[in-house]
Amino acid sequence: MKKILMATIASLGLMLAGLSSNVYADDFIKIDYANHNLYQTGGVQTIKESIKGDFYCAAEKCIVDKYIKGDVIAAAETIEINAFIEGNVRAAAKKIVFNEDAVVTRNATLAASEVNVMPGATIKQDLMIAGSDLDLNLILGRDILIAAENVKIFGKVAGQTDIRANRIYIDQKAEMTGDASLKAKQFDLDKKSFKANLSQQLIKENKKEEGVYTKFFNNHGFNTFRFFHSLISAIIVTLILYLFLKNRKQDQKPNFVLDFVIGLGVSIMLPIASLTILLLSPRLAFVVLSVWLAILLLAPMAAIYVLAKQIVKTQKIKISFVLFLVLMVIAYKIVGIIPIIGSLVNLFCFGLGMGYLTKKMIKK
Repeated sequence: MKKILMATIASLGLMLAGLSSNVYADDFIKIDYANHNLYQTGGVQTIKESIKGDFYCAAEKCIVDKYIKGDVIAAAETIEINAFIEGNVRAAAKKIVFNEDAVVTRNATLAASEVNVMPGATIKQDLMIAGSDLDLNLILGRDILIAAENVKIFGKVAGQTDIRANRIYIDQKAEMTGDASLKAKQFDLDKKSFKANLSQQLIKENKKEEGVYTKFFNNHGFNTFRFFHSLISAIIVTLILYLFLKNRKQDQKPNFVLDFVIGLGVSIMLPIASLTILLLSPRLAFVVLSVWLAILLLAPMAAIYVLAKQIVKTQKIKISFVLFLVLMVIAYKIVGIIPIIGSLVNLFCFGLGMGYLTKKMIKK
């Protein structure tokens, strides 16, 4: 609900702020005597006497310095509130200022690039703001809900505080007696002299969000997911190769160097051959290229299979071959992460596996 409310405030604010710079070309004043409302547009607009109804203002500058029994609805470049308002304030502007004599007995809903609330200003119920730079030295009777770039709080908030910002500064003299939910990239708080009812749990949560956990996830989360996905895929491919080759005729002792050279040669020649064949038969070229891509994916796992089989033959391995094969795949993937060494291991396994598979296909 709060997110929807914030989005509504921001959208309304942007719309009204965009209009506010173009609506004050001509001065216009209208009094609705039946409802005691006042409508003003133009340049700099002030109120000459108290209003028993609502005040509507669209101008270059709106100055509210007389008592208003109803609501204030304003859109301007600058809005100044210097008086007692019994209703609500709904305003959109580049700059909104509540001076020390300002009192709003109900709610204030604001959208502005800059909002300054001077010491002594009072809003007796809720304050909702979507903006950029906010300096709030106020007395607030209930809740505060803010989405902004920079927020500074110096005053008193009796209700709940919910702020989402890039930077939040809470002055040591600020008093926030209700629950506080603060989310920011930069969070300034003097815990020793801070009087707010801000629990240690909240402070730890904010630090955790800005700490190593969030940074690790942002920097390495996708890579970690990709590593485990690749590892599982490699294990599955290797086990399929094992099931396919385990009942075949036993190979002679492999010549790793020769297989490696053959594998590199095939990996270079097949793409060139597919491009050459493309001129004669596109379908055949596609088949050759598809075979090359398939071997490309299988080659490293084929190398792991050959190495594991050779180690089992020459060493006394007490565990099952399948388990040893899986451990070999895991070791290969972990070593592959290491810079330089991992690249060399990947190149060797690729060439060895490519050569092994090529020989198998030729013998078949």
